[in-house]
This record gives sequence, C-alpha cells and structure tokens, in this order.
Amino acid sequence: MVPSTFEFRLPDSLQHYRLDVRISDSDLFSVYQAWDSKLQRTVLIHAIRYMAAGSISDGASDDHSLNLLYLQRARQVAALQHPAFSRIHALEEFDRYFILITEAIQGKSLVDLVQRSALDTELALKYVRHLATALHEAHAVGLVHGNLHNANLVQDNLGMLRMSSIEFVLHQSIDLRIDGLPECSPSDPRRDVYSLGLLLLALVTGRFSHPAQVSPQDMALSWPDKLPQEIRKLIVDMTTQQAEQFLTSQQVIERCSQILSEYFHSTTSSAINLPKLKQDLQEMRNQRRRHTLAITALLVVLTGVGIWQLPTYFPKLISYLTPFSESNELAQAARDLTEYTYKTDAKLLDAAEAHLQKILQRNSEHAAAVAYTSILYLSKYNAEKRDEIWFQKAKAGAQRAMTLNGELAISLIAQAKVLQWHHRLDEALDLSSRARKLDPDNLLAWHSQVSVLLEMRQFSEAIPLAMEGANKFPRDRYLLDLQGGMYLSQKKFNEAEAVLNTSLQRQPDSPLAYSLLAECLTLQERNVEALRVIQQGLQVRPNVNLYSALANAKFRAGEYADAAAAFSQTVSRDKGVAGSYLRWFEYAESLMWVEGRENDAVQAYQRALELLDIRFSRSPDDATLLSIKSMIMARLNDFPQATTLANRTIARKSEDPYVHFWLAYTFELLQQREQALAELKLSKHFGIPNQMLETHPGLRSLREDPRFASL
Repeated sequence: MVPSTFEFRLPDSLQHYRLDVRISDSDLFSVYQAWDSKLQRTVLIHAIRYMAAGSISDGASDDHSLNLLYLQRARQVAALQHPAFSRIHALEEFDRYFILITEAIQGKSLVDLVQRSALDTELALKYVRHLATALHEAHAVGLVHGNLHNANLVQDNLGMLRMSSIEFVLHQSIDLRIDGLPECSPSDPRRDVYSLGLLLLALVTGRFSHPAQVSPQDMALSWPDKLPQEIRKLIVDMTTQQAEQFLTSQQVIERCSQILSEYFHSTTSSAINLPKLKQDLQEMRNQRRRHTLAITALLVVLTGVGIWQLPTYFPKLISYLTPFSESNELAQAARDLTEYTYKTDAKLLDAAEAHLQKILQRNSEHAAAVAYTSILYLSKYNAEKRDEIWFQKAKAGAQRAMTLNGELAISLIAQAKVLQWHHRLDEALDLSSRARKLDPDNLLAWHSQVSVLLEMRQFSEAIPLAMEGANKFPRDRYLLDLQGGMYLSQKKFNEAEAVLNTSLQRQPDSPLAYSLLAECLTLQERNVEALRVIQQGLQVRPNVNLYSALANAKFRAGEYADAAAAFSQTVSRDKGVAGSYLRWFEYAESLMWVEGRENDAVQAYQRALELLDIRFSRSPDDATLLSIKSMIMARLNDFPQATTLANRTIARKSEDPYVHFWLAYTFELLQQREQALAELKLSKHFGIPNQMLETHPGLRSLREDPRFASL
C-alpha cells in the first residue's frame, strides 16, 4: 500500500502545499486533499507509485517505460482544452513517486444532483453531448478515461459537468465484461462510449449503476413513457454488444445534436414557451438593475475614498462599463496573430490570448476562438524552447475546433498548421486550400497554403498564388518573403532581390526579408553588400533569422570561430530558438571546425539529436529529418545507424537539394566516396548553391577528387 498521510512526505519544492486529508488509497496511488498556500486554493495531490514490470496492462516492460508512460500521458492530459476535464497544475517526481497536482472541482456529485430522479431529457442529452465532446478530444490523442461513471462526475459551481482527469494518466479502470467485446481493454475508447451510454440511461431513468454492475439485460427495463424513440435507440447503440456497430464519440455528438435539434429547438409558434419567455425577460431586467446598482456603489466607493484612489479603481470601472463584443475581440486577436507573423514579439501573443480568453470564458465551445488559440499555441511552440506542451495544446485545440465546426475556415487553418508540423503536407495543403476558398479574405489562409506549397517545392503553383495574395493584401509582406525564398531556391536572384526590396518597402523592420536578401546577395558573391544588409537588419530588429544569416556568411568565408559565435545566438534563450534542432545542428557543425571546440560540438550534436527525435517521432519518414539525423549519427560515430538512416532517406526519392547534400556529407564521413559523389550530383541537379559545394569544409577531401569537377 501507499504510505499513509503521516508517512508520505512532499519534496521541498512542494512544501507550500499542506496535506489535509487522505481521500483514497490503492496499491497504485493515494489521493490527498491539500491547501495551496501560495495561490490560496484547494487542490488534489495524487501520489502515484512507480510500478513493477507487468503490473498494469499497457504493454510496458519495466519501471522506466512505465515512468515515461505516466509522464507522456500527464503531458497529453495537461494539453487537453475542453472545460469538462479537471486541470493538471503540476507534476513532480520524488522518492519513487509521481506527484500529480490537479484541480479540486467544487460542486455537487452527479448522484446528489439527480437524487434518484430522472433529469429533464433535454438537459440529460446536453450533458452527454458535453462529455462526448470532451472524450472525442481525448480519444483523438490516444487517451481513454476508462472509468467513466456517476461517482467520477461533478457539476461545478458554474453548472458545468466535469470529470476527473487522473484516470487518463493511469488507465486503471474496472475491466467491463461486455459480451461481444472481448478486446474492450482499459485502453479501448469503446469503453468510454459504453459507459456514456449507461450514464445517459441513468440520467433519463434516475437509476444509477456502476458500469461493472450493469448487464445487457438491463437494457430491457421499461423505458420512461415520454422518452423519444430516438433516445432509446441512441442508448441501445451506445451499449451494443456488436463490436462492428459500436459508436464513436464523434457519432454520439452528432446523434445528440440531431435529437436536440429535432425535439427541443423547434422554431414554430406552438413551441414557444410564453411563461418561460416572460421569466427570461424579467431576469434580464433584474440583471440590468443589479448592474446599475453595482456601478452606482462603485462610484460611491471611489468618491468616498478620495480622488487620489482613482487610478486604482478607474481601470476596473472602465472594464466593467465597456461593452463586450465577441466579434471585436475575435478580430483583434486575429490582427495580433497576423502581426506576430511580421514581428515575433511575445507581447502580441499575450494580447491575442487575452482577447480569446474573454470569448472562451463566456463560451468555451466557440469554434473560431478555439482555433485561433490553437494557432497561438503553435506560435509559442515555434518561438520558444519548443516545449512539447505547447505543441500538444495546439494539436488538441485544432482537433477540438474541427469537432466544433469542421467547415469553419479558421478551424481548417489550425488543423493544416498542425499537420504541416507533422510533415503531412498533402493533407495540410488540402485543408489550407479549402480554408482559402471558404474565406478568401482570411490572410492566414493564404499564408498557410503558400507556406505548405513552398515546403512541398511546388513553386510553379506557389509563386503565382503568393503574387495574387500580395496584390490582394497590399500591406502584407510575408507572402512577398515566401515568394522571395522560392525565387532564391530557383536561383532567380534578380526576381528575389526585387520582391524582397518590395517587402522591406512595405515594412522596413522585417527581419526575415533582411536575412533572405542577405542570402540572395551572398549567393551572387556580393558578400560586402550582404554583410551590410545583415548589420542593418540587426540594428532595426535583432532576430534569429538574422543571426543565422550572419553565421552562414561567416561560415562560407571560412571564419568558423565568428560563425560559431553567431550560431550560439541562434540557440540562446533570449535571442534565438533554444528548442530548434536545426539551429543546434548548424551550431554543432560550425564548432567542429573551431580548434579546441570538438567536445562542445559533440554536445551540440547530442542536443540537436534530442530535439530532432521529437519531430522524428511525429514524422519518421520525412526525408529532411532522415538526412540530418543520418548526418548527426555519422558525426557521433554511430556508423551502422547512420548507414541505415541514409538508405531510408534514399528510398524517399526526395527532390530537395539539401537532403542530397547531407546524404553526400554522410557518405563521405562513412568513407563511401562513390555514394557521396552520386548524392552530390543529385544535390547539384536539384539546385544546391554552387557556393555551398565549393566552400563547405566537410567536402575538402571530396573536392580534390578529379570526379568532383565533372559533376
């Protein structure tokens, strides 16, 4: 058993929590109600014991894999967006325990709410749809509650039905014996749908039972007389014994919405409830009176305490008096996110988040606000240390937005951006194209579609689209920057230079345009001009792209120590992107050519590998990731792994010149000169800049081979 309260000790970092009472005990974990003295709130502390191999049915083989499993699930649960889930505040590891601190939901249990009397049928359906929407979000990322029943559900003080989230982490539910479903394991999402069906039955009949205590014969109980046939069929379908007929959580949402629309939202005059309408109107009048009294009281307080206190209370008064406009808040959030595309200032993300939260606090199922929040989280992931929590939040938000309204342009854009990070480019292109057709005035849709086409190297389609968008949005410069980058890839230097200068005319503090223009000048061997452009950009707005451009210019000039110094800025927490595998890879490669920095280079390669593996786990067949990982493994002297990865890269038949360049470099390190020359020839065929082939120090020996000149 887990130690009792007086035996269990919190680590020093959690001493601001006071353990008040132990709520439950099991072989796996104990739960304590505690008081957070810092934030002055009640929380739940779950002390989860490390388990021995084979103690749970998740396929984990040892303590270490189980620990990783708990950690992965906790991170996934923390990223869930739906308000039905109890929130995870913190996770610590201490003395053979995972300590999970969660929200303590205040309210009434579902059993107390119903009190053995059936709920209003409409409310019951809304509750079930609410829970099904939450479960759909969890199922989409591979999480299953597995122990959903009335004891785990609480109506909070705002009237919302909430569920405990700890089950998602542990998957330790009672094993339901459902005839016809022999594979209904604790990790099977059908278990949640089945339990939700039993819950709906309980809500409309007032008869609660634990899922393990309900047999199929219970379905034969007499239904309430006024229960619509469609609801009876829904319950039967959710609890069917035929595996092939089992409903998904998404289907439950759709069925509930359809029934609610048909039976409870009629717009005919006969359906109007006049007494209820009068009651609502009276409540609105009362609310206005309360608002007027509150404002009057606040003004009296301001007058009473003296005019010198006005600065303290005036912002609150203005906030209270300012009318809330959902459309204005959404439009401002969209403007902030678009502006962030030009100026990567974290304050813009904070401002956008504040606007979106105002909407979501009033309507947690506002699809557009959920979608924009997903894009915001992805921007935070991209800008900071690449904390996976932000990516998981973005992914969960995009999936939830699609569930709420899959035909909304911004929902499609959010999902496309997540898929692009997964390198599922065909799907991302389809969604971003649909979004642009649905809402041609949404600039983010244009940005999304052009950036996906660029990554797919479909320049013939992307460049005209970028030009069209740049003309449609005369203040936008990002489409011009993308267009300039594509011209660079095609070695169309005059076109690239013209487009990038136009971008800088539109917005003189555009760091991406400065860095691309510098690259354009460098590739034309106009090195002095390139350095001048970089320095100008750094004076206007220091940015990771500009530091990278400076580092690459120094590297090509053979000034490796200066290049390493500039690359170090690209991975710093204050000036760069500390979580970018590519920045760490470039930094490591520059260190390799600085005398006495070989050990630092190895550490940088190892850091690059750690970060790359996160992306690699999402996109294991991506040619770019495969080629760079093969190169890193060769640098770390893992030649068998490097060879395997290189061969997998070749099988992808990429047309990206840099993929073939890194393959050539890898084979050169593996002392396979014939293969290195073959890949270098492909790299040149697909458009690698000649300057890179002629200046990279890793190819010195290869350049001395007579065959190099004939490539």
